[in-house]
Amino acid sequence: GDSLTSVTGVGALGTLAGIISPSLAVAAPSRADAHATAASHFKPTFHPRNAPPSITVTNTNDSGAGSLRAALDASRGGDVIGFASSVTGTIHLASTLQIYSPVYIEGPGASALDIDGGQHGTDFYIGTYGRSTITGLTISGGKASGGYYHNGGGIDLQNGGLTLYKDVVTGNSATYYGGGIAASRRATGVDIYNSTISN
Repeated sequence: GDSLTSVTGVGALGTLAGIISPSLAVAAPSRADAHATAASHFKPTFHPRNAPPSITVTNTNDSGAGSLRAALDASRGGDVIGFASSVTGTIHLASTLQIYSPVYIEGPGASALDIDGGQHGTDFYIGTYGRSTITGLTISGGKASGGYYHNGGGIDLQNGGLTLYKDVVTGNSATYYGGGIAASRRATGVDIYNSTISN
């Protein structure tokens, strides 16, 4: 069945309520991950949507026509964002990508495309009240710093729910909680399948 591949690093998860293998070993809490939890409501499978994209990313630019940022800005509830076959390598972010309506991001594979925050801020901020899904991406280089609410270097889930499938979350940091992922108490949970989280 599907499972969370691994979670390593102090502060990788912050206030995380989700679907995680019950056999998962989580590092002892510290200031950075005092609220980290390994929920035991493990589900064995995840069924990808495999729907044709309603919006297609056509380049690795940070912004502008064809970019992931433009696709997210244009998306409405339920949109599927896909990537052209030529979109591989790294998207270098100048600022945080913001999600304010439920979206399904279907990446080409974690080994094919890296969303790199460049230490400029959180990679993904999710403020929608629905459930979003991110598949097939590496999420790296996010840095959440500067105040109590700067949590989740890779992903800051403030509202709603999130599903991660075949993702790699690595090389992120946060001043307070969740170097890799932080979920606020308003969030409805994070479901993680076949993914690796190491800050």
